[in-house]
Amino acid sequence: MRTSGEKETYQWWYFDAHLENGSTAVIACHTKAMTNIDKPSQPYVTLSINKTDGTKRVYKKDLLTNNDTSPKAV
Repeated sequence: MRTSGEKETYQWWYFDAHLENGSTAVIACHTKAMTNIDKPSQPYVTLSINKTDGTKRVYKKDLLTNNDTSPKAV
């Protein structure tokens, strides 16, 4: 990690993928939400999948509480 994870710091990494069927996916790792920059680290991972029919699925996993969000179409 390039930041300390303390208040007023934020960092994320993301990976894009173009799948053989034309869908796309983005995996993002966050040290905390950008809206909570004044708080301590609360890491989470998101996975967004955009299908060729226009359907978007978003998954989120909070790494400290082990909470998952169910997939939702957007």
